[in-house]
Amino acid sequence: MSDKKIKYEVRRSMQCGAESFERGDTRELTEAEALPLLKSGALCLPGEDPAQRDPAVMHTFGSAPQESPTDFTVAHPDNAVQLPKRQQGAKKAS
Repeated sequence: MSDKKIKYEVRRSMQCGAESFERGDTRELTEAEALPLLKSGALCLPGEDPAQRDPAVMHTFGSAPQESPTDFTVAHPDNAVQLPKRQQGAKKAS
């Protein structure tokens, strides 16, 4: 990558130290400086659509449960381990 500065369009407002980036602004950055911001969709080249990043967390609320592996047991009272009953000790002789 070169040290040549390229103009990029700011697609998401952000702040880096004392420098603020407002949506719609144009900034000149080197390719190395802009690479992580391009990947996150915060910057793009003028006239292009920003990159779409994957969500940081995939929520599974409301989705059907996955099948359990055959060697995995789900905690449930019906398949709980039964402990042997405690035996009575011998009575003391008086």
